[in-house]
Amino acid sequence: SAHFYTISMHILTLLLTVGTRHIQWLIGNGSVATGYFPWQDWNRWETYVTNYVNGYISDPEQLEWVVWQEPDSVEPAVWQGTPEQFFETWKRAVIIIRRLRPNDLIVGPSTVSFNLPYLHSFLIYSQANGVIPDVLSWHELSDIGSSGYTPDLIPQHVLSIKQFLQTNNINISRFHITEYQGTIDKYRPGPTVAFIANIEAARIEGTKGNWGTDGDPQQISGLLTDPNNPAPRSIWWVYKSYADLTGQLVATTLSSTINGLGGFDTTTQTAKIIVGNQGHPGTKTVNLYNIPHFDPNNPRIDIAIDHIGNTESSALSAPTRIARYDSAYVSPLTVTLPDFGAWDAYAISLWQPLTSSPSPSPSPLGLVEYASLVEHFSQTGSARWVRVDFDNSGQVDLYDYSFLLTHFGQSI
Repeated sequence: SAHFYTISMHILTLLLTVGTRHIQWLIGNGSVATGYFPWQDWNRWETYVTNYVNGYISDPEQLEWVVWQEPDSVEPAVWQGTPEQFFETWKRAVIIIRRLRPNDLIVGPSTVSFNLPYLHSFLIYSQANGVIPDVLSWHELSDIGSSGYTPDLIPQHVLSIKQFLQTNNINISRFHITEYQGTIDKYRPGPTVAFIANIEAARIEGTKGNWGTDGDPQQISGLLTDPNNPAPRSIWWVYKSYADLTGQLVATTLSSTINGLGGFDTTTQTAKIIVGNQGHPGTKTVNLYNIPHFDPNNPRIDIAIDHIGNTESSALSAPTRIARYDSAYVSPLTVTLPDFGAWDAYAISLWQPLTSSPSPSPSPLGLVEYASLVEHFSQTGSARWVRVDFDNSGQVDLYDYSFLLTHFGQSI
């Protein structure tokens, strides 16, 4: 409808204003969105797709189109057809999109989980019919511990699908977990770090899942509280710490209970690390290897440790600074994280000692940078001079426009 198109264009303008690099539109999402399933009326489905895409026919930006999603769902409102009926749904939509907007990208099939047999069948069909997606996508929506799930499986999932693509001569270079993090873990900082770290380790893209459950409108993927008086939750500060990781990511060795990622910025001569717990409380340690000397004449380094406690759906005004001290350059440099709650996170900063406090952290990069992973660092690759060991010893939804405009001083 014209009203929907007006709202969509407002969102598009807003996304571009805050510097979003990837914009995805979902075409069809169960009978709730379309009023029917495509295989019940193919002509109606093709008309729906044509009209939808034609609404953006004059827009110069490259868009990404997600055709349906979760076609392997057992929820009747999401999909009731067979895999073959979805494959036909996919083919008809892809042909239309590529005819109307040939420079856009197609994303799919966005399965409920990493459903390898389904992905195999989908890819073989897409190859045979000339409708291979530009971006292969799926969801990772399990909570940590559910049926043995952990985000640490993500790199294995990516490796297995890449091996299948190579064996079958299917060329796809981009992969996107279009929804990650389950409904129990959705506010928890520790699991959030684990998802971010593994998505970065696999060198793919990911977007945090977003639902309006339990009376929570989930604005900005749940990072904020009440839309009438928005305040950051603890999960906000994880994405803030992630956005502050400038420069290059460093090599990381993970434990089975905590996870994280770190970066070093040669311009500012600072290093930052984010660590998240996956359900195992207690004192933890982080070992840092091969830290470069910022100043060869100064054999010491400053360290700050900030605790991001799990507040679930409640607000957290800021992380708690639990320690700041200087240390001699040693390898490994061991940083102790005391009383590490089961679902908490820590942010660690290192810099050359100064006579005064270090410069404050940069302002947030942009709202969407917090709510969606868009590979800040994948263009530069991993640095080779640092290794971090964790030792176990011891779709972006922008509902709250007013917060965005106030926080960033933007106007549309």
